[in-house]
Amino acid sequence: MLINGDYHCMHASIQSLIIDMFRKAKIWAIRKPQNMFHGLVPAEILKQYCDQHSIKKFIIPDIMTYDHPHRERSGRVVLQRRIFEVKTMRVDRRMNNYNPRNPNRRAVEKRVAEIEAHYTKRANKLDATFAAGNSSNPFLSAYKSYGTNGIDSLVVGHFGEVNKGFKQLICSLANAATESQEVGNITPASSMDHKRKGAYALIRKRFKVALGFMGNEDSD
Repeated sequence: MLINGDYHCMHASIQSLIIDMFRKAKIWAIRKPQNMFHGLVPAEILKQYCDQHSIKKFIIPDIMTYDHPHRERSGRVVLQRRIFEVKTMRVDRRMNNYNPRNPNRRAVEKRVAEIEAHYTKRANKLDATFAAGNSSNPFLSAYKSYGTNGIDSLVVGHFGEVNKGFKQLICSLANAATESQEVGNITPASSMDHKRKGAYALIRKRFKVALGFMGNEDSD
């Protein structure tokens, strides 16, 4: 079990790996955006929030992306701003995380629900603190304007597993990466890769291998 500095170092390494995936897909991403509410919350309310930048109530996600392509059900591609929270899970002594009351619910998906509830609760607290009596709930509304409904959770478990949303992100980033000019410089990692169809499968495999390796390192 990794503890203290070793654990935090590995968590940061996984964040860096995800940033590299975004770069490969030509999506602009930044770590620890200082003000995700800029331009989304009324100026007079936002100023009060910014004046108390050092307080623990300030919301800073792990990663923010701009011009993130998203394909709707109609097939139309729209550009979104999205925010991501990266979490790694360790096995606790009582195995509470990996043996929940509902054994059919994977630990990483359980963690996703906790992350989403936590962000919603914090946004509501900001509205209560800086926009009391404002029925429009500016902070909650701004938060939910990201992605499809707020935070996108990227959870890596102790045994290298990831949540469903993370798998979907890997596929979408691999698909976006195949459209770049750098694809022509990619070569198969082994003879077995020759059986795969196209650059998409190869890039997706490389993303998964890199993340799987990092996840196994995290569980050592």
